[in-house]
Amino acid sequence: MAAGPTPPVLARPFRQQVQPVVGESVESFLVRRALHTSTALSDLYSHLEIGKVANRDIDRLGTAQRPDLGALVATRLGIAPDLFRHMSMRRYEGRGIAFTKDGNIVLRRHWAFGTGTRFCVDCLEESGGAFQLSWRLSWTFLCLRHRTLLHDACPACGQRLVVPRGKVRRSVDPLRCQTRLPFEVNPTGLCSYRLLGSWREEPLSPRSPIIATQSFINDVLSSDGQVSILADLRAIMIAASHANLAAEVAGAAREEPGTLVGLGERAVHVGADAPDDSLTMGSLASLAVQVLSHHDRETEELIRHICFSYRDGSPPEFNSRSQGSALEILSRFPGASFSLRRRILRSVDRDLSTLHRLVHQTPLRPGRELHGKQIAAYPASAHLPEQIWSNWTQPLDYGGDYTSAALRTALIAGVAFVSRYASVEHAPTAAKGWLRRQLRNNLLGGAKATTHTLSQICELANMLQRTTALVRYELRPGLDWDNFLDWREWTEIAERAGFHSGGDTRHKLVRRYMYSRLTGADDSAAPREWLNLGKPDRTSTFTTFSMTITSGVLAMLDDYAQAFLLLHGLSEPVVWSPPRDDLAHLPIAGRELADIDLPALHEILSRPGRKPSLEYLATQVHRSATHVRLAIDEWPLPGGATEQIEWYPRLFRDLESRREEERVKFLRQHGQPPAPET
Repeated sequence: MAAGPTPPVLARPFRQQVQPVVGESVESFLVRRALHTSTALSDLYSHLEIGKVANRDIDRLGTAQRPDLGALVATRLGIAPDLFRHMSMRRYEGRGIAFTKDGNIVLRRHWAFGTGTRFCVDCLEESGGAFQLSWRLSWTFLCLRHRTLLHDACPACGQRLVVPRGKVRRSVDPLRCQTRLPFEVNPTGLCSYRLLGSWREEPLSPRSPIIATQSFINDVLSSDGQVSILADLRAIMIAASHANLAAEVAGAAREEPGTLVGLGERAVHVGADAPDDSLTMGSLASLAVQVLSHHDRETEELIRHICFSYRDGSPPEFNSRSQGSALEILSRFPGASFSLRRRILRSVDRDLSTLHRLVHQTPLRPGRELHGKQIAAYPASAHLPEQIWSNWTQPLDYGGDYTSAALRTALIAGVAFVSRYASVEHAPTAAKGWLRRQLRNNLLGGAKATTHTLSQICELANMLQRTTALVRYELRPGLDWDNFLDWREWTEIAERAGFHSGGDTRHKLVRRYMYSRLTGADDSAAPREWLNLGKPDRTSTFTTFSMTITSGVLAMLDDYAQAFLLLHGLSEPVVWSPPRDDLAHLPIAGRELADIDLPALHEILSRPGRKPSLEYLATQVHRSATHVRLAIDEWPLPGGATEQIEWYPRLFRDLESRREEERVKFLRQHGQPPAPET
């Protein structure tokens, strides 16, 4: 891997003049240039004849270099302006360094820019005191050339080195510490420790993870559009530094835990500023790179360990005894990208509540979620039925002790919640309480079944977000159901389809059946007068009636319903459901609706005599009673004649006739016609 960005080609050097070392910073070069001519930095600027330039602009030559001033200084120094600019922090602009509008560096952005500089003793000795620009970055903690950790501070005074800049009125030796000390510590005012006298770090093993990590980071800093990687590394390192993970961090770098400075110490705060110690920085970065680079189960467990291993004495929301909400967990990884946030939440999926798992879609497999999901309501949010569709009910039914209506209502409640809220915290208290009452644990089953069901709910919500629903369910309950399928119309359909029309009870049953079919609600939600059958067991009566419906009579009923919808301005299918074709490879808690012996089921239902119970049918086809009932509704008994009846003209004439009757009645009562409809 590359050791860092490649600088522009050097301009033709002037004779007997100090030239920049590859990768050297502006400040370092100017100090060495002044030393070479035995002048102070202030005299060097006078010699360059750059005129009266503000000290602030001179000070910022190595950071937010002003283009015109940089070009002028470079020309007077005899080097290429592009090279001179490349020697300033502008080299990393957009690659980890951010600048404000007035040219100041955002110091704490991605930890990119620290105070002072680290240094490599061997590099200083070989170059005659040239300080590398990259040493000023918080992300540079290792010299790849010598495989040694950089020194963090002067061994004598313990302060981070600062290369003098601006109009310093003295000659500066770059190989000596320039830190100013209190008079009582050093009467001369400067530390002046000779840096080449520092201890020499032992080279790391070529296989050390810290070397690979530094190479990886250098490649990121050399590439455009990769700054989000630094943000993710920083987020992981902050979370890991707050956790009780000294052993894991040291293990990621193949170092001993006792050698890491700061980890496990309550007084150390890693957040706004990067760790000062090179080994600690390199070890934390190695752990973070490991998390970003590997997507196996072991790494997911490591992320979970980071989330829940906060040491004693941390704030309550960071305490392992109180994991907090999904947003609180994410707050421990400040600045994390969307993809990393998804990985974090997936890693703690089993530890979250049902509400958090749904709204953050943590049960979904990687890549299945909608990127950047920020929803108030999706296009089909108002087009959900009261109960989930039949083809989605059975796959999400693990076979527990509950009614089909309760399950279907709960599942559609989950879909609505996922669709409407970007986080649990954004949801009203009433909405959260409503979902908890609907989507109870007994409807979800064990851990594996729950995960499969919640995953399918999220899949359905995302599918509806991408697709405009073809049925406007919110409008259908308000249609003119009093005039839906009167006795005359029903008997005509039954006669032509060869179906026994029965009496008033059967008429009510077929109207309930079609109301449920059109609205997606339970049949008990039909108009009240249709529910009074004069019999004690209304549920079994309706179920038995559903078993007698044939495909022929249902086709004719659907033709009538189509005309009824069109009469109310709804040009849409009678029934519709989101397809499940793309989800065939995903695990489910139950079975697909079509996974049933339909010929055997129809053969039993077609036998003469009294219709069997759902429980009997379930034992015969080895499926649950709910599965049998849903299959009967989806695929009724084949048979029965079908005839095309032009229902719309007839329904329209009937509607006009009713309106005329109402107009005449109003006129008789009030002496004037009603106001025209708008």
